[in-house]
Amino acid sequence: MQSQIAVIGLGLFGSAVATTLAALDHHVLGIDIDEQMVNAHMHTLAEVVTVPEVNEAILQSLSIAEYDTVVIGITDIEASLMIAQMLRDLGVRHIVCKAKSAIHGKILSRIGVDRVIYPERDMGIRVAQTLVAKNIIETIVLTSTQHVVTARAPHSCIGQPVGTIQWKTPNGVTVLAIQRDSEVFAHPGSTVEVHAGDILVLLGRSDDLAALLAEPTSSEG
Repeated sequence: MQSQIAVIGLGLFGSAVATTLAALDHHVLGIDIDEQMVNAHMHTLAEVVTVPEVNEAILQSLSIAEYDTVVIGITDIEASLMIAQMLRDLGVRHIVCKAKSAIHGKILSRIGVDRVIYPERDMGIRVAQTLVAKNIIETIVLTSTQHVVTARAPHSCIGQPVGTIQWKTPNGVTVLAIQRDSEVFAHPGSTVEVHAGDILVLLGRSDDLAALLAEPTSSEG
């Protein structure tokens, strides 16, 4: 189902969000004060507009409240806070905003931003995890301590039931799914055994995941 999404600020973050959503066939409106940035997206986004500034009157003229989601990709902290407040006042249903720091994110949440993104922090976590545990394929950062990772099964888990993985770590790592060749087993029971070559989708604390996945994979000696 196609969503109507507006992205305010077409810098590196905003541009990546907007073009990816457009490639997924969503209707995307790109908004920026830099005409060059806007022109660069003329042929990739459904709508683009250059504005002299982002204020309540301009947002109203763009019928911003009719969009399913508005993403704020602006780097400036004061500007992002002001825009978030304006969007909330205008009745926007779902607001997503990137934050530069924990304090910035906390204020955005208090204003009523539905989802706060920490792109620099999240990328740093992903890079660090792949350096320590080379068997990690993908990481989704839920919070600074809770992650979902997709990883090749470590050697110590082969032939062990899923329940073993949960008690191998101090706080318990949950196995959300197992990919085995072309099959995917969602929410496997605690007695399901892990096979060599399995891809695991795991939920847990970052330190528990790091300890578990620092071990060799099933394909390593």
